Amino acid sequence: MTSLPRALSALFILLISTATHAQALQPGDQIGLIAPAFAVKQSEVQKSIKHLQSLGLVPILAPQLTAHSGFFAGDVQKRVRDIHQFYSDPNIKAIIAVRGGYGTAQLARHLDYQLIQTHPKPLIGFSDLTALIHQIHSHVPLAQLYHGPVGKTLNHPKAISWFQETLMSHKKRILIRRPTAFDLLAQKDISYTQFASPNHPTEIQGQIVGGNLTLLASMAGTDYINSFRDRIVFIEAIGEQPYRIHRMLLQLIQGTDLLQAKGIIFGIFADCTNKSAPHSMSIQQVIQQLFDPTSLPYFYGMPIGHIDINATIPYGHSSRFSFTHKELSIDL
Repeated sequence: MTSLPRALSALFILLISTATHAQALQPGDQIGLIAPAFAVKQSEVQKSIKHLQSLGLVPILAPQLTAHSGFFAGDVQKRVRDIHQFYSDPNIKAIIAVRGGYGTAQLARHLDYQLIQTHPKPLIGFSDLTALIHQIHSHVPLAQLYHGPVGKTLNHPKAISWFQETLMSHKKRILIRRPTAFDLLAQKDISYTQFASPNHPTEIQGQIVGGNLTLLASMAGTDYINSFRDRIVFIEAIGEQPYRIHRMLLQLIQGTDLLQAKGIIFGIFADCTNKSAPHSMSIQQVIQQLFDPTSLPYFYGMPIGHIDINATIPYGHSSRFSFTHKELSIDL
């Protein structure tokens, strides 16, 4: 006879599994388009509509989508109202940002986390959306959050394929492999390389969390950044000089529990060189200087970040990274 504690434990695991696995999106489903950060251009909205319609989804524009308040897409109240409206609308099956930029960090104190918990649905975005993802995950750990392309960037065949596998299929697991130089041929701001920590295990396992380096560093010391302890952490960046990358990674080392992570997966840092400085360091040198003296395993060069082949990462899900095969497996 099964003991009561064991039965309750099994029920708890079942509830967690049910809560974290989003129902697959179907052609014809409505998906809400929001602008939680910088103001959006009409051309960016049209690109987002086109990309989502090509997947058979029906984009619904947030009421304040094209609002302006300085460089933001409307004031805080308007941006929060759009998010709340889409979460509470049962016809909206998922929510995706048109773009990032800056501004989602303002929303933390104004979000109705009980509403988000009561009406779970996928929220998709990256870059500045890192702050929004961390804010929601810190209050609603089982929320359906996805670090992936925003509406205007969802146009590369590989990025589309990962988006569909993660959000529009009934697969139980997705596999993300390191890209080839050919995959990144069209992006002139990227010089692709890959490298790993000198001493690393064959594989690491843990829940996957992380996001954009600038946003992670800005949240260090707040109540909104998620713990990295015993987790696999992914980090991406764009347009930062190597000394800034060094400073922000050092801030995470000194101000968070990053060194207690199972390991770090670095995406591809776009436009992060300083060719004019004679004594600058490369991104590889920065990472090696900071992490090689530690026992933390890492790998640089996965398709995550401000690149055309940006993968869709189901945030907080169980994952495994193989250093042998250079591939990331994530349970859905």
